[in-house]
Amino acid sequence: MVPQFRRRRPERPEVIVLCDVSDSVRNASRMMLLFHHTLQSLFARVRSFVFVSDIGEVTKYFKDLDVDEAIDLATAGKAISLASNSNYGARSPTSCATSSAASPPHHGDGDRRRP
Repeated sequence: MVPQFRRRRPERPEVIVLCDVSDSVRNASRMMLLFHHTLQSLFARVRSFVFVSDIGEVTKYFKDLDVDEAIDLATAGKAISLASNSNYGARSPTSCATSSAASPPHHGDGDRRRP
């Protein structure tokens, strides 16, 4: 008898979403947080983070609460301080998602990508 081996299925990646909730983009961030909530209702491995100058995880809000309550808590300063200005390069999402192998790349200078 010859053993039959199955191919190992590739692990599904974890989706990590970030949303700026600073005052300058408050109205747009509510719409993006609605998108976060929808993603979490459709996919099993989604982690949601909000940031101004620090990053805070709000995954539990979107998993456990009604969409309006979750968005209100995410933008009310419960996960992070809203008292400072946005700083895109100060923190990496990997500092909050250390257990995640699928963390988005951090380039350290905002949206500009280095070759």
